[in-house]
Amino acid sequence: MFRLKYVILFLFHNNSLGGLLMVTKVLSVSASLPNCTGGIQRDLQLFQTCDVFGFTVITELITIDRSTQSSYTFDSSLVKQQFSTVLIAEPIDAINIGCLTTVKTTDTLTELLLETQTKHIISAPVNYNYSSSTDLTAYELMQYAEKLIPLSTISILTYEDALNILKVSPNVNHDSNDLTLIAKEIFKIYRPKAILILKIENKSTIAVSQHVLFDGKKCQFFTHKIFNQQNKHSMQGDLAAFITAELGKGLSIMQACKLAEKFIEQSYD
Repeated sequence: MFRLKYVILFLFHNNSLGGLLMVTKVLSVSASLPNCTGGIQRDLQLFQTCDVFGFTVITELITIDRSTQSSYTFDSSLVKQQFSTVLIAEPIDAINIGCLTTVKTTDTLTELLLETQTKHIISAPVNYNYSSSTDLTAYELMQYAEKLIPLSTISILTYEDALNILKVSPNVNHDSNDLTLIAKEIFKIYRPKAILILKIENKSTIAVSQHVLFDGKKCQFFTHKIFNQQNKHSMQGDLAAFITAELGKGLSIMQACKLAEKFIEQSYD
């Protein structure tokens, strides 16, 4: 009994068992890029920066050599097995949904998310095939919008995807390019707790990234000057990971977004 007591104290002191029980735990559902340029590896880097413990579910494996890039899409049943393994092992404080790869994966994740008791779901659909570096198709966007946006604490979209969501949404006539109006319209239709839209525009020698956050009551605006134009999906992914970590720690949506935007300002400007 005496030895058992000190073994337990040792584990808690060394952050191996007790630390894991106490720290914020978040989950990244995305592609795996072994070179750490994006996907779950990038999310794990940012989770560590935010001092939270990260779990992962892989939807796609990307491999790159000197001349080619290949992708291996995980079947939705394997995604489900990974997800269930994580949720059985630990209660998760926030989940970041990134690369979905297939509509079937979207369906599977929607079912799983409806069954979880996770407080925060952050959705930022980079694209359905990470290796293609393309935006979502109209059908993929519609599936994402109808199934995952309503479950989201915050949905993080590029300007292009946000505009296309409105184009494919039924009974919507929207021809405005105004970020605020787009955010409010998507919020009204799909009812997330908040929506964040980012738009990158080239202006002479620099690019300007404009973001609008709408929580159903007010808009918050952020603007960043970028001297080397960044990939919009990379910025979208970084915002999602950072916000996931901070929401998991108990911050409000506005507080989490402000901290994430401050990180973007320091990292991308």
